[in-house]
Amino acid sequence: MSYPLLLVLMVLAAYRVWRLWAHDAFPPVEKTRDWVEQWVARRFGNAWAAGVSCSACSGAWVSFAVVGAVWAVRPLPLPALWFGAVSTLVILIAQRDDD
Repeated sequence: MSYPLLLVLMVLAAYRVWRLWAHDAFPPVEKTRDWVEQWVARRFGNAWAAGVSCSACSGAWVSFAVVGAVWAVRPLPLPALWFGAVSTLVILIAQRDDD
């Protein structure tokens, strides 16, 4: 698979997971999101818990997970750059989606 196609697929996957996590009202996801936010607030404080529900922050975390999952299956050159590209594109799409 070519790298440009892989980038597009990773961005689409990360965006869909981000959309499910940040905006969808599916009850199991809402309960999980609330539980994670409360756990992070108890463990690290409210400032870190805000990153669970923040669109840009959660987009970055989801992108990190997607790049990590792909990197575990298929070696990627310079994975930090892949993370930067995927998270930037997901956050840009998310901001446009929020408008």
